[in-house]
Amino acid sequence: MAKSTPKKLVALVLSAVMALSCLATGAVSTASAREADELDPSGMKITAGSQEGSTPISNAFDDNKGTMWETNWSSGGDTSSYDKHYVVIDLGKEYKVSGIRYTPRQDGTATNGTITSYTIYADLTEDSMSQVAAGSWDANRDVKTASFGPYRVRYIKIKCDESMHDSPTLTTSAAEIGIIGAEI
Repeated sequence: MAKSTPKKLVALVLSAVMALSCLATGAVSTASAREADELDPSGMKITAGSQEGSTPISNAFDDNKGTMWETNWSSGGDTSSYDKHYVVIDLGKEYKVSGIRYTPRQDGTATNGTITSYTIYADLTEDSMSQVAAGSWDANRDVKTASFGPYRVRYIKIKCDESMHDSPTLTTSAAEIGIIGAEI
């Protein structure tokens, strides 16, 4: 009898460990889409130059890769230029910012609207923003990063200069946009 008690205890402990690991795995799978180095968007004021009615800019900051922001493509707006394909972010206060993280749309519409060329502006006031980065990304669903600085900023503008799109309508989209930075 004494020999079976340790076996039962070991079996009980192993069962508990397995149950806890299943719970932990479930927690990881529903974890935040935001990376640890990204600022919490809850205090930010975010505006877009254009947005489709059912896919507002707030979707790109909702911590859910299953939703998205998309520029106006069906509601009679100007879909022949990238003039209004931008996002302006007021961080609410000054931060030390070193980049942005962009997650393209993740739905079944392939890479439609994925930013392939961008320019990023930033500064302490919206009126004084200047270019801090520019570049290009591959037209796929992978998460993309634009690094710069770090700079002390409050305002950031992300401008799409070119995207993958269904011709002739130009569109820009994002599942998530994250600001890489830290408190000052």
